[in-house]
Amino acid sequence: RVAKYFEQTKNASQVVEYLVAILLRDALCVGDFSLESLTELIHQIFLTTTPNDTLRKHCVFFESFFSLEEWQNVVNRLFKNKNEYHQFTKETCLYQKFLEKKNREQPDSSEYQYTLISSFNDSNGKKHTWTLRNTKRIPKHLENETANVLKILTSLTVFQSPTARRFAEYLNFYSHEGRIDAQHKE
Repeated sequence: RVAKYFEQTKNASQVVEYLVAILLRDALCVGDFSLESLTELIHQIFLTTTPNDTLRKHCVFFESFFSLEEWQNVVNRLFKNKNEYHQFTKETCLYQKFLEKKNREQPDSSEYQYTLISSFNDSNGKKHTWTLRNTKRIPKHLENETANVLKILTSLTVFQSPTARRFAEYLNFYSHEGRIDAQHKE
């Protein structure tokens, strides 16, 4: 759907923000939300579309999709120099480290299903909750890392209602453990 949306709109900024949200979901959930099937689209966006601040800000989330030479081409296209690169990506690089660490976590086999409920203020100060089901279990000592991954949503402008940006300020989260009582597959 993301590739089709880009094909229809050619809006690289929105698509990159949607891809960042998918990366976040992949890091937090048990299921596979990998972007490997969208590598060609990621290359197209970062190597051919007109550079803009959204691409500059979020590019580090996609470095692993490029060879070393291709990545250097991306950096050269998006930034005037290394100083500008570091200035634009300083905060994102910190979040990228949390995202990578969360992605490396292997979910434990469990008869429980975990649900992550997080709270954010929108740009008007109204509190909203976001529920993500079938997430990885969050060990007690890794709450801050999970919170930092959730804070990535505050950098995305693509999730808006007609009157406000949805994830303007991170507030908190909790993880709910629920037991699967019955399940059927054919």
